[in-house]
Amino acid sequence: MRVLIANDSYLPQLNGAAVASHRLVQGLTGRGHQVCVVAPGTSFRDEEHPDPGCPEVTVHRIKSFPVRPFHPELRITAWAGTAAKLDRIFRRFQPDIVHIQNQFIVCNGCLKQGRKLGIPVVGTNHFMPENILPYFPRPLWPIMSAILWKQCLGVYDRLDCVLAPSNSCLDVLKTAGLTAPARVISNGIDLRRFSRSLAPESFLDSGADSILEKYGIRRDVPTFLAVGRLDRDKKVDLVIRATANAVVSADLQTVIVGKGRDEAEFLELARKLCPDGACVFTGFVPDDDLDCLYALADVYIGAGAAELQGLAVMEAMATGLPILAANSVALPELVEEGVNGFLFEPNVDDLAAKMLLMLDFRHCWEHMGLESKDAIQRHDMPNVLAHIEQLYEELIRAHWDQARSR
Repeated sequence: MRVLIANDSYLPQLNGAAVASHRLVQGLTGRGHQVCVVAPGTSFRDEEHPDPGCPEVTVHRIKSFPVRPFHPELRITAWAGTAAKLDRIFRRFQPDIVHIQNQFIVCNGCLKQGRKLGIPVVGTNHFMPENILPYFPRPLWPIMSAILWKQCLGVYDRLDCVLAPSNSCLDVLKTAGLTAPARVISNGIDLRRFSRSLAPESFLDSGADSILEKYGIRRDVPTFLAVGRLDRDKKVDLVIRATANAVVSADLQTVIVGKGRDEAEFLELARKLCPDGACVFTGFVPDDDLDCLYALADVYIGAGAAELQGLAVMEAMATGLPILAANSVALPELVEEGVNGFLFEPNVDDLAAKMLLMLDFRHCWEHMGLESKDAIQRHDMPNVLAHIEQLYEELIRAHWDQARSR
């Protein structure tokens, strides 16, 4: 099949939608499909280049402009001229199906182009207003939420099928008023990469000391890990405050991995509240170092209160970690209470209490980690890709049948 993937956020931007899209591109290409990507440019000019992680895929980038300081990474594509550019891309690539990843300018344009040419269009939802609202003044949140949902449904209700990465995501969409056909298909994860082949003790001969020294992480101290954007919607402040409370009763450390708009604010908060060594910020880390950090950690914390699936939590589960996850949206689908971890209410006191509870269960960490690895199997990327291929084939066949019947 010839698949066109469109996303208004794509690598090198680092967020769940961009990462999930890139994994989809790599997965489809690895299974023999021809793929191209359409995304905003990294500057105010059009670009065309091979995908850095998948050279056989061409990335078509349409000139865009940043929206700093509103958002550190987001780029907006201008409407003017975009339709003509998309028309040229579509006619040159001749996709069998289009798969969009959000409702913004590039994706909406690809939907219109697909409709114009009679090509089936599907879309995965990665969106919740709660991921965007913190960038607006709080008094505007109710009206902005209504506007954002109207924009989202205005695009997704015109799709041949909407893919929701979790049951909770599908519930959110239906509650918001989605009427288009929809089904649940995970974003998926490459279990081969995140399988915990490097147990902590094996790092003694493979660079653990250098990783610990590089990021200022203490050895032989219970280590909690949180990975993701350092933005308000990821509730990093909650992790910091809970660590400050928990460390009063137990010697522990929380390693926070990532970068983001609010990084300086979080660093200052940790400096004020936490003793030295209790909160370790690594900044952005390369994939190899991230794999080591997952393997060196004891427990993973997923604090995001608006996760439609939770890719970092899934990575931690694949690595074999017990999980502390916010009892919110999709994260409870990944954690079975007392089996592979615990859920906490998204407040400081409950997270701190669950961190201390997890220390009392340290004799169960290995078993909990095995349960995490078992629970994540159904999200393995080959299984996910098989479901996506089946959907593509159904929709392409339906369009051909419809065209022949005219």
